[in-house]
Amino acid sequence: MPRIPLSITTPSDVQVGLWRMDESEDEILHANPSLYSLLPDISSMKSQTRRLERLAVAALLESMFGQAVPVEHNDAGRPFLDNGYEIGISHTRGYAVVIVSKKHNVAVDMEYMNDRVMRIARRFLREDESLTTVKELLLCWCAKETLYKLHSDDRLAFQEMRTHGIRNDGNLEGRFTIDNLKRGITVEMSYLSTQSYILTIAVEKKVLNKCKKRQKIVW
Repeated sequence: MPRIPLSITTPSDVQVGLWRMDESEDEILHANPSLYSLLPDISSMKSQTRRLERLAVAALLESMFGQAVPVEHNDAGRPFLDNGYEIGISHTRGYAVVIVSKKHNVAVDMEYMNDRVMRIARRFLREDESLTTVKELLLCWCAKETLYKLHSDDRLAFQEMRTHGIRNDGNLEGRFTIDNLKRGITVEMSYLSTQSYILTIAVEKKVLNKCKKRQKIVW
């Protein structure tokens, strides 16, 4: 399936792309011939899901930039692009999402809607986070995963992140905040909630002169 439009508010230079992975590898390659160049890299991947995720991300980037764009990683494992753009990547059951920006650091996380999150809530909730519904817990989980990626150099533990303002209010789109307790700062989190998935993104002004040592891509 081609890129799916998303109704989530972001700064003007930030793009978010969603791909529903309902094609076979042959179908996505046929629709995007430039992706054949990835076959040597993904042929060693035993998981068909991981191969599709890699192809979907590449297809999303091509739809955003009009050409193939390779993904690199810095020392902390954070992805970035050779063209000067920052990038965030996430996958969940049947979907891949990418966020890019030239002026901001960006991160994204996505989880499919499922009540299994209630069984693992104690792993990521703090005592001062009173969240009980599936939506609230998934928003918290996604937000902490997103902040972990955004501040990857900090290697944050779940207890070093604290959410504020998460509500099960029926809104499909909204915002709340999350604290990086290690740095003592608060980051705004935007979210999109559908019947199929929860998606959270974080955007902050780009910090210059970060070390970006390239490494082999491992998704």
